Amino acid sequence: MLAPGGRVVIADANRSHPVVFILDLLLWVLQRSHVGFRSATRLRSDLRAVGFHSITTSTIWAGGYAFVRADKES
Repeated sequence: MLAPGGRVVIADANRSHPVVFILDLLLWVLQRSHVGFRSATRLRSDLRAVGFHSITTSTIWAGGYAFVRADKES
């Protein structure tokens, strides 16, 4: 739950990076509990769909890890 006007930050491996994509596929096969990585684009889209705004993205490790920040409507 997030209060009106609150902010969320999601940090995760960025599935659109080729190495992360391959790792994601391997984990799907080898680790039954793996739920999958999302691309920063997908995270932005999902956040926008549920009413977040002012969505920004930054990455580290040559784009392999993403931070997506969004604000909730007041």
